[in-house]
Amino acid sequence: YRNLHQISYWEMAVAYFALWDVAQALQCWRRLEAESTWSKACYAYGIAACLIELGGEERIKEASAFLEKLASLLQRVAGKSIPMENFVTRKTHKFKKQNGRLALPALEYGYVFIAISRAPPAVIAAKMLPDIAALQAKLAAHAGDPAGYEGGQGYWDDFCLASFLEGVCCRYIAHPEPHAIVDPSEKPEITQEEAEGRAMAALQRVLDSGPKIELDHQMVYYAHFEMGRLNACMGRKDEARKHFDLVLSGKSLEVNSSTRKGKYSLESALMMRTQAAAEALDHDQPV
Repeated sequence: YRNLHQISYWEMAVAYFALWDVAQALQCWRRLEAESTWSKACYAYGIAACLIELGGEERIKEASAFLEKLASLLQRVAGKSIPMENFVTRKTHKFKKQNGRLALPALEYGYVFIAISRAPPAVIAAKMLPDIAALQAKLAAHAGDPAGYEGGQGYWDDFCLASFLEGVCCRYIAHPEPHAIVDPSEKPEITQEEAEGRAMAALQRVLDSGPKIELDHQMVYYAHFEMGRLNACMGRKDEARKHFDLVLSGKSLEVNSSTRKGKYSLESALMMRTQAAAEALDHDQPV
């Protein structure tokens, strides 16, 4: 039952992300990195992302050590690289380029594994949004001088990431997934209308600032996807279809695509999710 145990630790890691208990998620990634062989690189990045999120000089030093060896852990299946490993490789390069810094890496990793969709709305409001707001406050302090942010590295990428995660979090507060069980006693203070407005405004900021992104080009495409889902939840089918069609068109959407090499991160995964959402929209099913 060794493989079953490892699958269970994987699910626990994602569940702890959903509860925004980063310390417990870290222990699961450590267990996977020590015992599982599916993707040592993804497990190593999971450890590093949690350590960076938790902060502290010693944790950052340990995270740096894991990311330093990540390249040696990459695998190829049938001669091809694993898409998720391409993502963590790019994040590792970003960490190095930004002199040992990443913004909200664990929350972003949680989004990739669809953990935010599993999070109770009260957890999103009480734990995730405050962490996003802290990053946004730091960004706001340099709004007039982006070059002064973190040594001139990554202002617009971090701005778009924070806005994207805020949009996703508020979307799930406004419209939890159909399978989600919402405890009435833990209802967040933010209203559905307020959450919808914040989600729409946050995702629009990503689209507006897309041309200024340096590394995280996938953010624009995922913002269109989430904007489509939000509009679908709000009953705006035509607007939702427009955003889904943009993603499925295969066209460059971030304008400044000259700085992107090859496919954007997790492109194939997004195409599958968008196609499924478009089909659900056509059949009046939840997206």
